[in-house]
Amino acid sequence: FPLINGKPVAIEELDTLVQEGKMAVEAAQVLNEAYATHRDELTEIGRRSMRVMVDFRKELSKHDQAAVGVLLKSIFEDIRGSFPRDRVTEFLNGVTTHILERLEEYVRVYQAKQAGIVDEATEELARQLERLTSVNLIVDNYDAKEAPIIVETVPTYTSLFGTIERRVDARGFAVSDFTQIRAGALLRADGGFIVLNAMDVLVDPAIWMSLKKVMLYGRLDIQSLDSQIQLNNLKPDYINIDVKIILLGDPAVYLAMWAADEDFHKMFKVHAEFDAETKRSAEMIKHYCSFISQIATEEGLLHCDRGAAAAIIEWAVAFTESKRKITLQFSYAADLLREASHFASQKHARIIRAEHVKHAIVMRHRRSNRADEAIRETIAKGTLLIDVRGARVGQINGLTVYSSGIVSFGKPARITATVSAGNAGIINIEREVQMSGPIHSKGVLILSGLLRSLFSRAQSISFTASIAFEQSYGGVDGDSASTAEVIALLSAISNVPIRQDRAITGSINQKGDIQAVGGLNEKITGFFEVCKDKGLTGTQGVVMPIQNVDDLMLSDELIDAVKHGKFSIYPVSRLEEAVELMMELPAGKIGKDGKFPANTVFAKVQANLDVLHEASRQR
Repeated sequence: FPLINGKPVAIEELDTLVQEGKMAVEAAQVLNEAYATHRDELTEIGRRSMRVMVDFRKELSKHDQAAVGVLLKSIFEDIRGSFPRDRVTEFLNGVTTHILERLEEYVRVYQAKQAGIVDEATEELARQLERLTSVNLIVDNYDAKEAPIIVETVPTYTSLFGTIERRVDARGFAVSDFTQIRAGALLRADGGFIVLNAMDVLVDPAIWMSLKKVMLYGRLDIQSLDSQIQLNNLKPDYINIDVKIILLGDPAVYLAMWAADEDFHKMFKVHAEFDAETKRSAEMIKHYCSFISQIATEEGLLHCDRGAAAAIIEWAVAFTESKRKITLQFSYAADLLREASHFASQKHARIIRAEHVKHAIVMRHRRSNRADEAIRETIAKGTLLIDVRGARVGQINGLTVYSSGIVSFGKPARITATVSAGNAGIINIEREVQMSGPIHSKGVLILSGLLRSLFSRAQSISFTASIAFEQSYGGVDGDSASTAEVIALLSAISNVPIRQDRAITGSINQKGDIQAVGGLNEKITGFFEVCKDKGLTGTQGVVMPIQNVDDLMLSDELIDAVKHGKFSIYPVSRLEEAVELMMELPAGKIGKDGKFPANTVFAKVQANLDVLHEASRQR
C-alpha cells in the first residue's frame, strides 16, 4: 500500500483522492506506475513464501511424526513382546501409520479438549479416531486354565456363529465396522468343547449347513444371518478353530443322520450311548443319598430321614422294573423329593419321612389314574366280565398293561377259546378283525408249533379253534398272554376247567418254556385290586414267569396280603407247572410208549385230539 500523509491507502482509492483535489494527478500516476512495477515481484514473493510455508509444514510434520513414531514404538514394544503373532504386528504397524497420517486431527481434538471448546464435529471426529484405533476383543481366554466347555441350551445362528451388528448413522443408513463383530459359542469354545441338542441344530437348515462347514474345514466365518441380502457388508477374515462338538439326542437321530448325510460319519465318528438305568449297588445308593441331600440344600427343601431316603431309592428301583437296577433319570427322583417336601411341610414336619414319600407316590398316581379307576369300576359293577371264583372250561384270566403315556396300570382280561372238528387250525379273532399287533399274532402262531411238539408225534393235528380277548375294543399286542392262551386252548380241547381265582401272565416258546414279560408289578397289582373289590378269598393269586422274580416291587398292602395268606404269587418255568396250577390236574409226562398217563390234562387233550382228528377226516 502506498503511504500518503503517513497512512496506507489502497491503490484503487488514488483516483478518488485526485478528484477530491487532495492529490496531484502526476503524483497519482507515479504511484500507479510504481505499483505496476512491483506487483509481479510481490506476487512471486508471495508464491515463494507459500512454497516455503508448505515445505516448512512438511518438515515440521515429519519432525512431529518422527517424534511421535518413537513414542509409539516404545508404547507398542511391550504388546509386540506379549503377542508375537504376525497379525498383531501387522495391526500395530497399521495403527502407527494411521496415527502418524492423521496426527494433525489428533492434535486438533486434543487442543480443543484442553481449551474446553468441543463442538459436535469435534466430538464425532474424536469418536471416529478412537473407534478406528480401538481393539474389538471378541474372545478372552487369557486366564483360562482348562479347556472351555460351552453348553448352548438355545442355539441360534447368531448365538453359535456370531454376527456383525449394525448401527444407524445420521443419514438413516445401517452401517457397521469391525468394532461391532460379535463372537458366538463356537468361537468361545475354541480349544475345548461345545454341547448342543441334536434336534435344536437339525431343525434349522442354516445352522446345520454352517456347522458342517466348520467341522469339515475347521474355519469359522463370522457373518450376520442376512448378509446375503445386505449391501456393503464387512467380510472379516476366517478364523481357524479347533473345537469338539457334542450332540445330545435319541439314538434314532444318530442312525437317521448316518444314513441320510454322507458327511455325517466324517464329522461325528464317536457314538456313545447312555443308559437310563444302572446296577443297584451300595455305592450307587450312597450317591443317590448325596443327590437327594444336594437337591434339598440347593432348593431349600426339607431334608430326608433314612426312611424317606430309602423310600425314594425304592421308588427309583421300581421305576426300572428290576430289583437289580436303579434309574438314572434323576429329574424324576428330584420331582418326587419336591412333592414329598411339600406334603411334609403341610404336616408341619421338620424332616421328610417315609410316609410323606409314599403319600407323594400315591397322589402322583391318583392324579393320572382316571382310566385305571374307570376300568376298575366297570369290573366291580360287572359290566366288564371278570370272574375271581370258581372254574370254567376254555376261559382264563390273562393280565394286561394299559399305558396312558404318563402312568401304566394292569388289569385282568378274559381270554376264551373254543374248539371243533375241522382243519382251520387256530384262528386269532383279533387278527381277523385287524386288532392284533405283530407280536401278538406271532405268539398265537407259536401255539400251533407248541401243540405239534406235544401231541402230533404219531399223527397230524386236525381241528378248528378260535381264541379271543373278550370285551376288548382296542388293539392287542405283545406275547405276554401266550401262556394264558395255550392253557385256555388246552382246557377247551380237554374239557378240564380252569380256575378263575387265579390269573396268569407269561410268554411261551414252542418248547413249552415260559419266558419273562414286562409290566409284571402293574399286572399283579391290577388283579389284586379286582380281587380285593370282589372280596379276597385266600385262594386267589397270580402265576408268573420265574425269570421275573427279581423284578417284583409290590406295594406294602399287597405284600401284607401275601404274608397273611390272602393272596398268592406262583413263579413257574414250564408249561406243565402252569397247567397244574391253573387246572388242578397233573399235566402229564409222555411215556416211552408215546402216551401220557391217565387222568392227566395232556392225556385228555390227546384223547380229544384223536376224536377231533377222526371227525375232521369224515368231513
